[in-house]
Amino acid sequence: IRRAPGTRAGIFRSSRRGGERMTDFLTDRATLRRKTVPGLLVERARSTPVAVAYRSKRLGLYRERTWRDYAMLVARFALGLRVLGLGRGERVAIMGDACEEWMICDLAAQATGAITYGIYPTASVSELQYQMLDGGATIFIAEDQEYVDKILPLVDRLPDLRWIIVIDDSAMFGYEHPKLKPFADVLGSGGPAGGPAGEDRIAALEGMTRALDPRSPAFIIYTSGTTGNPKGALVAHGRHLAAAHTVVDQYPTLVQTLHRTVIFLPLCHVFGRDVAITLPLISRLVPHFGEDIDDLPQTLFEVAPSAL
Repeated sequence: IRRAPGTRAGIFRSSRRGGERMTDFLTDRATLRRKTVPGLLVERARSTPVAVAYRSKRLGLYRERTWRDYAMLVARFALGLRVLGLGRGERVAIMGDACEEWMICDLAAQATGAITYGIYPTASVSELQYQMLDGGATIFIAEDQEYVDKILPLVDRLPDLRWIIVIDDSAMFGYEHPKLKPFADVLGSGGPAGGPAGEDRIAALEGMTRALDPRSPAFIIYTSGTTGNPKGALVAHGRHLAAAHTVVDQYPTLVQTLHRTVIFLPLCHVFGRDVAITLPLISRLVPHFGEDIDDLPQTLFEVAPSAL
């Protein structure tokens, strides 16, 4: 789709047709090669602020997040990571099952100029140690106590590690390690939620994304390691977006109408990342997160996905 003269350079253009808000998805590969995922998030927050970005089940109820909500959370966490001293080019490792916080942490770290990578939730302690050393992570983000218990015995062998951020610390009674930091505290240090300050947070995120180079590495994907230790592949912002667009090419219905999907693959898996994070930004795919990966059959029944 060619962009009409005078329209803005973003890939999303909003209009009203017949009283209904519509969005044209201008997603040609050449444009996407010049973009970053955190930058696209800001564009969605500006162009379709009240559209549903994803749904996540908590305590039996699905909670909707709009694109503005999503960008706000990423902005606050990115600002919180800066408070912790995360610098451009540093590495952030994330370990846990797919959840909304995984996405928020990933995009926030990328927005600061850091490089992220996921570690499979089933990884052994030795595999965890190898990938922490190989990737050189300065921050490790753990979904819950299970992954904290895996990383703490390794801390003295990981000279680059400065912080361990815990998404769900509800079961962590009596843990007093100086490197531990609750996710909520990092989010809080990035500023309050909602109100007029919220727009300032999104503006701050926009400023961060403008400083990103689409040719720079965004994340690392590790191979399965079936013939030896896993190998890490650096993936650049723009190239990844252009590659993900091939799915939209093959399935144009993803752009033409709203679709529901259920997230069940680990987000350290490249296709898991695409379905949960990348494709929703360049299509009308709405990810849904169940309460627990073990409840996948129930989640599939509740969501009735139109795309998987």
